[in-house]
Amino acid sequence: MPLRIAALAVVGTSTLALAEPQSLSGPALRAAVAGSTVEIDTPIGTKVPVKYGADNSVSGEAGSVAFFLGSAADTGRWWVAQDLLCHRWNIWFKAEKTCLKITRDGNKITWLRDDGDTGTATIMPKAPM
Repeated sequence: MPLRIAALAVVGTSTLALAEPQSLSGPALRAAVAGSTVEIDTPIGTKVPVKYGADNSVSGEAGSVAFFLGSAADTGRWWVAQDLLCHRWNIWFKAEKTCLKITRDGNKITWLRDDGDTGTATIMPKAPM
């Protein structure tokens, strides 16, 4: 019986370790988003799909937050700078560079923008090739 409890404790501890959110940086961050669609959760309960091209292009559809972003759709560029996911949209966010610190828990991510704003999103499964 003590052996079984010890084994359960080890399995439980390793499961907890795997379930903890991880900060993404460098190559792991690039691999997570390149070729993916990320659905960003908005404060009004809708989602903004953003497509990250493997060629560092980015495109998005604003949906119900178009008024806030200044356009129903936009394109731009994305890149990874050290531990940050950076964007420069052509219209959104006044076409200024913004960078995000990304923490991942499975397909769910939490982001912290360089201006202090935070939010959540989901990395959608990549389409099979």
